Amino acid sequence: MVHKRLDLAGIESISDQKVAEHLFYLEDQDGQATLEEVLLSSMEWQSSESVPLIEALWKPVEHNPPNFGYSSSVYWFYLPLLNAAHYSSEWVVEIAYPVLDYVDLYVVRKGEVQSFYKLGDKQPFSNRVFDHRNFRIPVSLEPLDQVGIYIRVKTSSAVQVPVSLWTYGGLMKYDQLDSLIIGLYFGLLLVMALYNGMIYLTVRQKSNLHYVLYVICYGFFQAALMGLAYQYIWPSSIHWNDQSILFCLALSLMFGTLFIRSYLNLNHKSPRMNRLYSVATWIGGAFVGLSFVLSYDVMIRLMVSFSIVICLGAMAGGLYLWRSIGRSIQYFTLAWLFLFFGGFILAMNKFGVLPRNLLTENASLYGSAIQIILLSMALVEQLTMERKKRFAAQQRAIVQERLAREAQEHALTLQRQDNERLELRVQERTAELESLNERLKELTIKDSLTGLYNRRHLDTKAEEEYKRAQRERNPLAVLLIDLDHFKQINDQYGHQFGDECLIAAAKVLGDNVQRTSDTVARYGGEEFVAILPGASKEKARYLAEMIRLSIMSLNMSYEGKKVPLSVSIGIVSTVPKEAGRYEELIKAADEALYQAKAEGRNRVLSAN
Repeated sequence: MVHKRLDLAGIESISDQKVAEHLFYLEDQDGQATLEEVLLSSMEWQSSESVPLIEALWKPVEHNPPNFGYSSSVYWFYLPLLNAAHYSSEWVVEIAYPVLDYVDLYVVRKGEVQSFYKLGDKQPFSNRVFDHRNFRIPVSLEPLDQVGIYIRVKTSSAVQVPVSLWTYGGLMKYDQLDSLIIGLYFGLLLVMALYNGMIYLTVRQKSNLHYVLYVICYGFFQAALMGLAYQYIWPSSIHWNDQSILFCLALSLMFGTLFIRSYLNLNHKSPRMNRLYSVATWIGGAFVGLSFVLSYDVMIRLMVSFSIVICLGAMAGGLYLWRSIGRSIQYFTLAWLFLFFGGFILAMNKFGVLPRNLLTENASLYGSAIQIILLSMALVEQLTMERKKRFAAQQRAIVQERLAREAQEHALTLQRQDNERLELRVQERTAELESLNERLKELTIKDSLTGLYNRRHLDTKAEEEYKRAQRERNPLAVLLIDLDHFKQINDQYGHQFGDECLIAAAKVLGDNVQRTSDTVARYGGEEFVAILPGASKEKARYLAEMIRLSIMSLNMSYEGKKVPLSVSIGIVSTVPKEAGRYEELIKAADEALYQAKAEGRNRVLSAN
């Protein structure tokens, strides 16, 4: 069998669907095959543009992504790459399934291992080349170069290996969209949990509490399943990382059944269904304990099957009570339908029926997000209906109060209590809104990358300090700081590393400019400005030298290579003229900065 290499010339990114067309696999049932045997079977070093393979051992991947279910075998994957261009290229190989236990990646050129990476969620997170939830390794190809990527996978989870190839630019674009989706999803979960938690504290309704607990546990389950919890919450807890998926899913099932029982009020409306869900709750609780005893593959199959039963049962319960409750039960039923539908799309994606993209890969996120929104709407609608019922009861009581004074007084008391609770809730919402407004105001004056004040706030603050210095006849100093050779750093190491340099420089400025009356801001690009009220030229120069030396001492490195940083600083310190403007100080400092750069950079110069 002859297989064409995957040519990377002129391509920005290659999805796992395209990669799968060039991917071969080998099943090692006893897990004893060595890399040398695998290399021999693929005859990697004998190939040119085509890769001869021994058909009896290596087989083409039939599903996208490769999916072999739960298996005790070790699987090897082979991806031959070619750079037919006359220029070198840098790539990132990604395996976007973070729950694989052991993942060994080899970069082989002419039969010799050039690079080896030991990954998987059974390894400490700090071992990863890229600080990311998925498994990523860098691959460099010289002009007219060819390499083979060998991947060895052994896992107790489903053997799914979605392999993608990215340039660094393409990867950055994808990560931005992926981070946006993840941020929106978990932000939604947090808002829904907080909102309904506050409602529970107000009305003490069990269904709200069970909903909040369900959302929290399901959020942790998704975070663990997506590798986010391992990346951000417990990066050193290898054993707990696997255990957390089962544990959080079991808690989600338990609190999910409790929510269904309390929301549908099955204890009164359907005792038979209530007994069934009572048993389901106990099964969910048993799963919590069994998650520490049984193996991952056994538990995940049991709980996935049980979750399907719960979804179908919730929809059946909603349909059974469709007409007896009202619009809230419609939200409730649709919520579980969307969760089931999202899980179904994801399953079809995993089994290769549907293509892998942002929609199908995140189907469970979309489905669960819609479910959580609809369940919250159902709770609000239920609360509204109950309030309407209470109001109707009050109206009936008022009619009866015309015949009995005591009944009338009792109804008025109930109405006053309801109004007090409503007023309290309005006050809480007002306080929340004020808090959010304060946070929004903070965001409008801060630079999103460095955390320093932005240009807009600088203009306002500098104008105030300039006028104050005019009135009080005090000196006002301005430092204009510029990172040397920053464009070269961006061009050579990439904008992401350039951003890291800006953040590090901003921290140095914040550490050195500490007076409450001082203002330090990002002026634009790699330039920063410090406004120092009352500072003489000597004090300003001393502070500037401290900043310059601190920047030089920063230990910045890119892929193990030290990258020196330095700054040029222009200074002006004077008592402002009565008819002047602060822009004149900025201009003078800028001229001094220009002169500093002209004299060789990495120095401090004062304006004449």
